Amino acid sequence: RRAPLIALLAATMVFTLGDGSVQVLLSPHLQAQGAADAVIGPIIAGYSAAALCFRFVTGAVYSADRIRWLVAGGCVLQSAAFVAIANAADPLLLGMLAAVNGIGFAVASTGGLAALMELRQGANAGVVMAWYTGCIGIGYAAAGFAGGLAGDLLGLSGAITALGVIPLLAALGFAGALRANPSASAATERVVDPSRAAPSRPRGWWS
Repeated sequence: RRAPLIALLAATMVFTLGDGSVQVLLSPHLQAQGAADAVIGPIIAGYSAAALCFRFVTGAVYSADRIRWLVAGGCVLQSAAFVAIANAADPLLLGMLAAVNGIGFAVASTGGLAALMELRQGANAGVVMAWYTGCIGIGYAAAGFAGGLAGDLLGLSGAITALGVIPLLAALGFAGALRANPSASAATERVVDPSRAAPSRPRGWWS
């Protein structure tokens, strides 16, 4: 029971490590490509705006049956965006790719939280979200070091390209963790006669 949970949380840390590392490198990369300071801000904002919009989209299309493909697909989309950003120079194209990057992140991160809630049906929702956001925080905390080190060793474009592997690793972790993801109907099948069901309380995190 705990293996899918641990795999999902680990994939979340890996995923945010990659995203945060690229965010560290993105502004210097844009400067190296000749983007003006006045252009860099809107490109970065495009990432955030696209991510915000697609959080709502992910919630609208979410279902337990398709969540594995949504989360893994978001990771793959972000990986492709990393590689494309590393090899692009036109500011308009870079802005579009930054938006694609935001879409991939929003789909994977929003879907990952929904998947975690599915895996822990009956557990305290606050505790579940605290663990999830804590893992995101760990990923971002490590990203500052990882992104800077990768940039020093590989150069900006080389580092962003290499970081494209990280969302793919996260996609494998998410797909494995969610292979046996229970649907909402699975919880109801355990109670044949609701009138005879014993009162229940939220499960502990590991139970």
